[in-house]
Amino acid sequence: MHKAIHRPRRIAAAQRTLLRRMRKELPTRLRNVTVGFRGDSFELSEVFANNAIWFAHQSLETAKIPRNWNALGAGMPALRRSNSITVEVNIALHGVDKRVAGLFALDEETGNTALLHRGRIGGGRRGVGQASFKEWYSGRKVSFIDPSRDDEEATAILVADLGSSEFLGDVESFVQAVHKFKASLDRDDPGQLSDSEIRKRAAAAPPTPRSSTTAVVVYARNPHVAEFAKRRARGKCELCKRPAPFKNASNEPYLESHHIAWLARGGADRPENTVALCPNCHRKMHVVNDAKDVRTLQRRATAALAG
Repeated sequence: MHKAIHRPRRIAAAQRTLLRRMRKELPTRLRNVTVGFRGDSFELSEVFANNAIWFAHQSLETAKIPRNWNALGAGMPALRRSNSITVEVNIALHGVDKRVAGLFALDEETGNTALLHRGRIGGGRRGVGQASFKEWYSGRKVSFIDPSRDDEEATAILVADLGSSEFLGDVESFVQAVHKFKASLDRDDPGQLSDSEIRKRAAAAPPTPRSSTTAVVVYARNPHVAEFAKRRARGKCELCKRPAPFKNASNEPYLESHHIAWLARGGADRPENTVALCPNCHRKMHVVNDAKDVRTLQRRATAALAG
């Protein structure tokens, strides 16, 4: 069982611990980043990030609900456009306020402090809310008691243990889960339609698709960096470690070069940021870009250069 932390001094101490962990674990520090949601945007003086998530904090002492504002987003934030906030883990400065979703709680079995989230993530968007997300979410949920309300019991999502060695991975998994859940509720997403509805719409589709003209940014990648990554891989995918699925016209194992930190998100066209992947894993990284896979590729690229 977890016990909600409700005294201001202990909340402040837990928030300081959270800030230390996030700043330590997220190596990229960015200034003057624009973020927003639901048509509103504003500038943050400081954001911490890696290739999987970004984090920002403000203490809103004079707000209607005095709180620690902890904002998280998916991916490396861009500097020339507004970045969407994926989820806020707001924590009241005093007591446990049900109007905000986040709270700190003490694990009475281990003595560790945990970051919890009630599951309310929609910000008023129809179809996105506490009950629907908690039902969909497959991660760990815990029961906690609120000593400020006569030990009232409730359930919440365990975002991360502040002292765990898996802290960053757990936070990344939570942010990515919220991101995927919100994306899945898009009404235009074919994956959310029933079999009968998708069959009906497919049959009604016009034979000639609509066309449009768009501007595409093309990066002039260094061919030597790509070739170096492929030779370093020696015919095996650097993610799944399986041999290349086929050979190209030159009778060489077919692998594709991939930038761990995408060029479109500010990644460098350098050997330490470039790996060789089979087509399946390459597509996986661009569709899913799982944080654990990113860390695996970063570790293997660094180890290969050091060796």
